[in-house]
Amino acid sequence: MQTLFIVVSIILLVLLLLWFIFPVFTSAVIVNSGIRALGLKQHRQRIGDTDFHWLESSGKGPVLVMVHGLNGDATNWIMMAPQLKKYRLVIPDMPPFGESQYKANGEPDFSIHAQAERLDHLMQHLGIDKFYLAGNSMGGYISGDYASNHQDKLLGLLLLSPGAVKSVPFHKHFMADMETGLNPLRVENQADLERLMGYCFTKQPVIPGPVRRVLFARMLKISKQCDTIFHNMLGETPGIEVMLAGSPIPTLILWGKEDNILNPEGAPALQQVMNDAELDMPEKTGHVPMLEYPKVTGDAMAEFIEQQEARDALN
Repeated sequence: MQTLFIVVSIILLVLLLLWFIFPVFTSAVIVNSGIRALGLKQHRQRIGDTDFHWLESSGKGPVLVMVHGLNGDATNWIMMAPQLKKYRLVIPDMPPFGESQYKANGEPDFSIHAQAERLDHLMQHLGIDKFYLAGNSMGGYISGDYASNHQDKLLGLLLLSPGAVKSVPFHKHFMADMETGLNPLRVENQADLERLMGYCFTKQPVIPGPVRRVLFARMLKISKQCDTIFHNMLGETPGIEVMLAGSPIPTLILWGKEDNILNPEGAPALQQVMNDAELDMPEKTGHVPMLEYPKVTGDAMAEFIEQQEARDALN
């Protein structure tokens, strides 16, 4: 018994040392183990101008594609996998985020429309021509563009605090930072990371120091590209309410009432211009509901899809 205790103590000590001395390696091991435990597999493939990385499950139900927001990646969605296990999930990293990288010559185009077309190239590669599409923040914007150009491929839309309803200003606190010339989503130091976390959550999750360092390093690496993408979203792309005006696609708009980035008033404004949209505005929920309340959010998404499947079965 004493020998077992010593062995376990040594293993725990080694893991602890790895955690603090090699946070990138240890975090990757933990994340990859979590991905496998949730029934997801990682895939990598050069498609067009992008080395794509995406996660995929083997569910037998309808296909559900989920697109992350600015400074996010595919792992933003994985905690909902138990609620969505019956569906075939496809969860890409959109370049330059996560492990997907732009690989063509010349200046990369990360405009919303270009990203939506990259997503379509991935769907073509996978042979998927009918699916549900979910997007959060920037991912919602990409989803809106996709829907406006590929309406026939979508069974339904699930928009989680989607960017950006331009007829409604950003949240007042976010706007105050922007008016100083700051991009509140760009991370160049630890203070920026703390500010971003404060904007995204009503109650910040506990993130261990090593994981926080890895998160910071990842955001720092793409801070300039993040800045460019953010300003493109502000100036070059019409609002999602313009893209989806008159859209007949069955849509769930899920927008937290405590969103401190995108003004929650954008939710009813977007619903009003669409022909078949339902609205869910949960209390005490911020900008990234799939991270803040994964079970509740996953259940709401699954319920919406089941409703659409039942409705389609009657037609």
